[in-house]
Amino acid sequence: MAATISNRKRRAKREALLVYLYQLIYNVEIESDINHAPSIETSDAAKSIIQAKEILTKKIQTIVFNWESLHVIEQLILIIGAYEILNTRESNPVFTINECIMLSKKYGSQDGYKLVNKVLDKFRLEIASPL
Repeated sequence: MAATISNRKRRAKREALLVYLYQLIYNVEIESDINHAPSIETSDAAKSIIQAKEILTKKIQTIVFNWESLHVIEQLILIIGAYEILNTRESNPVFTINECIMLSKKYGSQDGYKLVNKVLDKFRLEIASPL
């Protein structure tokens, strides 16, 4: 039971981060269940991701060649997932990928979750893991 609550909290944090990043980067409101100011943790994570966005995007582009044609939500989800895979040791990368898939199913394009799964798994195996 405790694991389920922890997973829900982690999912809610990722969702809040996605919504907040979208609003910061694109200066557009997104329809969401999240109607409150971001937590300090979400705000700090968003700042870190924005600072690393260019580097993360370049790394992801070694896997996805049609980056510009991706839906902006999938782009942000891939950036969040890549950031977490590289910088968060507290959770298993497979769980991070699964959470990103769930975000894509909720906010992304119809089949975007398939791309998110494929790209982040390849990222985890090829870029994030040591040689």
